[in-house]
Amino acid sequence: MSGTGPIAPGGIQGVVYVVDLDRMTRFYAEVLGLEVVEHEPGDFATLESGAVALSLVRMPDEWAAEITLTEPAERREDVALKMSFPVASIGAARQAAASAGGIVDNPDHEWEFRGNVVCHGQDPEGNVIS
Repeated sequence: MSGTGPIAPGGIQGVVYVVDLDRMTRFYAEVLGLEVVEHEPGDFATLESGAVALSLVRMPDEWAAEITLTEPAERREDVALKMSFPVASIGAARQAAASAGGIVDNPDHEWEFRGNVVCHGQDPEGNVIS
């Protein structure tokens, strides 16, 4: 954090550590319509849309060695933070995620929260997203 007080204008920024930077960059660009605004191959990529910025950072090899990637990836739900992205259509996101190697859960797993329909899913490396 920088400064003090309430959150400054500029939106929300998130960081996800990933094993396969190129695949994960394509996933978030295709499924969420985020634009790649910065890309350092083998190191990181930053994607943006409106007030959302998502940076994908290639994790160190010793971290990556602890992750077994399967098809589909095993969902890693035992984490302290789960990101939620607003989309125009969960159905369209479900189709795009499937095409890009991820999953958005079936409609019978959708629920309403604070006036929005919500559904969990996962990216190709098993990171849970809503």
